[in-house]
Amino acid sequence: LMDAHTKDMPAAETNGAEKRKILIAEDDPNILELLKLYMCRDGFEVDTAANGGEALARFRIFKPDLVLLDIMMPGINGFEVLSQMSRDGIIDDIPVIMISSEDKQEAVLNAYELGASDYISRPFDIRVVRHRVSNIMHLYAKQRRLSSLLSQQFYERERESRMLVDIMASSMELRNGESGLHVLHIRNLTEILL
Repeated sequence: LMDAHTKDMPAAETNGAEKRKILIAEDDPNILELLKLYMCRDGFEVDTAANGGEALARFRIFKPDLVLLDIMMPGINGFEVLSQMSRDGIIDDIPVIMISSEDKQEAVLNAYELGASDYISRPFDIRVVRHRVSNIMHLYAKQRRLSSLLSQQFYERERESRMLVDIMASSMELRNGESGLHVLHIRNLTEILL
């Protein structure tokens, strides 16, 4: 039944580059293998962890694009992993989808407050998980492209502003030999202060 639904899922976007990476942190070996199987079928490179401590260690080495994180794990739980990711300042760049049988409203709210991008309750339909992973990956890819575009536009505006100051300084220098050099000194001092 599950195999009949694999053909309607989009493959992981690679844009000609390396595969997108997913870290799955789950202490139930059956669920871990199911998630790994379907994420690999969707074209993702997958790494796994059986507990929170292992997830944090694997995270630093594997550098995933998305994390599927169980809450109830031995040792360090999913909330603690999420808190550590927040403290390290990486939660804004790496989406985390919490997957848990803990469906109390407090747990769900806590996950979102700690920075989770989504929350999926167990038992889950693997097709829903796959669609949510795909949607969040696309959303974060678009966000990265927009950030890159904004950075590029900022750089271009800064370059154009410098060119304009240089042109103004040159034209002032033609009228008065000291004024052009004065404008350039003011620009350099302003850059230093900024």
